[in-house]
Amino acid sequence: MRTKAVLALVVIMAGLLAGWSGSPAFDGRKAGEAIHGGEQAGGTAGYDHARVGEEWWFALPLPYNQSGRPLRITKVEMIDVPTGVDVVDYPAFDLDDTDGVPLLAKEGLPHAPRFSRLEDHSADGVIVKPGSFSDAYYAAHLRITGPVRGEGRGCRFQYEQDGEKYEQIVACAFDIKLAK
Repeated sequence: MRTKAVLALVVIMAGLLAGWSGSPAFDGRKAGEAIHGGEQAGGTAGYDHARVGEEWWFALPLPYNQSGRPLRITKVEMIDVPTGVDVVDYPAFDLDDTDGVPLLAKEGLPHAPRFSRLEDHSADGVIVKPGSFSDAYYAAHLRITGPVRGEGRGCRFQYEQDGEKYEQIVACAFDIKLAK
């Protein structure tokens, strides 16, 4: 009996892990495996002195194309957004325009990029060459609307490769708290 319980738990965990690593979308996209989120996908960016009305920019993991063929990212989104936070949009910024990838930045700070003034490269999709990091990264433009409950987690990337449409979930997380 114990063996069946352990086997059932293994099957459930495998299903959860498979879902987190790239379950197919409802529109028939295939589960993708080409994008790697690097070290950024393993941590949580956080801030604990935010205020209602502030705008923040959370950088989704910089896509690395671990396949041998180019791909074009067509859409990104956060999977779980906490209450108290609205996502305004998901622009893509050139790495050179922001001097790298600021993981979590507030609009208007002296040393932060002026994201609202930068060119958004998301309209045509972002091409990622094989075996390379992207030259652009996507950011979730966040607006604090009230008490934040929970963390933002999970980044969904939709992309095209060799005429096929894929969807892949890459780990990512932010934790914004209001000032006390």
